[in-house]
Amino acid sequence: MTALASKRVTFAVLGAGRIGRMHANILLTMPHVRLKTILDKYKKTDWLAGNGANVEVTDDLDSILNDNEINAIVIATSSSSHVALIEKILPSGKDIFCEKPVSFSITELNRIKKKVQKAGIKFQIGFNRRHDPNIIELKRLITANQAGKLYMIKIKNRDPKRPPIDFIPKSGGMLFDFNVHDFDMIHFLSQTDIEKVYTVGANLIDPEIGKLGDIDTAIITLQLKNKALATIDCSRETGYGYDQEIEVFGSNGSLKVQNLREHTLLTSHSNHVSIAHPKANFIERYRTAYIIQLERFIDWVSGGTTTSAATSHSHHEIGLHEGLRAVCVAEAASKSLKSGQPEQVLYDIA
Repeated sequence: MTALASKRVTFAVLGAGRIGRMHANILLTMPHVRLKTILDKYKKTDWLAGNGANVEVTDDLDSILNDNEINAIVIATSSSSHVALIEKILPSGKDIFCEKPVSFSITELNRIKKKVQKAGIKFQIGFNRRHDPNIIELKRLITANQAGKLYMIKIKNRDPKRPPIDFIPKSGGMLFDFNVHDFDMIHFLSQTDIEKVYTVGANLIDPEIGKLGDIDTAIITLQLKNKALATIDCSRETGYGYDQEIEVFGSNGSLKVQNLREHTLLTSHSNHVSIAHPKANFIERYRTAYIIQLERFIDWVSGGTTTSAATSHSHHEIGLHEGLRAVCVAEAASKSLKSGQPEQVLYDIA
């Protein structure tokens, strides 16, 4: 935290699934904050690291909302519960860090945005990639005109393993749950709107996903307001690790964020050349980003600077407005998937 920080932040984490556990264990490593309570209907504690023995675990949300020591809440429950939880938290005045997506509905997002603004709390969405040091450096170089006039952004986003089949009906679909990060990344890097989107999707990995009305493989082509182009190549399963790269191509050349690997050793022999697999999953790939993301939120909530030197943008720029913009693109991408035609992106933001 910065020297300007004046208020110790005491947290509650709602949800003890994979993301909730990660956020909780990150908070437990931070010396200037306190993780007091975790909301978990199963009340398990064996996964807590470090000084986790001092953390309360409860299934009673009201006890957290009525606790005056707790001044910030991390929402890491299932996506479908986010809006209802935000509405319950707002009267307490506690600041909120919410994992994406807040909602799949543009109407609902506009409604909750107005409520958050009226409550006057600090609210941040977990678009963690904006905090990745590699992507921050990419953004710095773009701003410094190292790519020149923007021609194209190419994103490769392939998960190592398909999600459990019972996750699919709750996920909002691949375009809303999975690709919303990519849509936000195009906004972040290009600093412009997306005009058109054309989605071609298929079920090539798991027919059960198709039976539930979703896709597992897609190519998404986008045209930006400045007429530059973007492509997103995405898959629910690689079998070889988390394959996620970004290239920005322009009049001055190409800038590329490559996969992080366990090591950089390249071995060459007469009959083969090998390199380490990419990181196993998104948590391993973006672990540093997840830490920086919470550090910046804590700095903001505690009264430190509202602009991060590490991320070069203010926290309110990763709030509901940016969440809405990404969902507006997802809505158009979903419409294109159904129509088989390019669709206009309508930024229906109140």
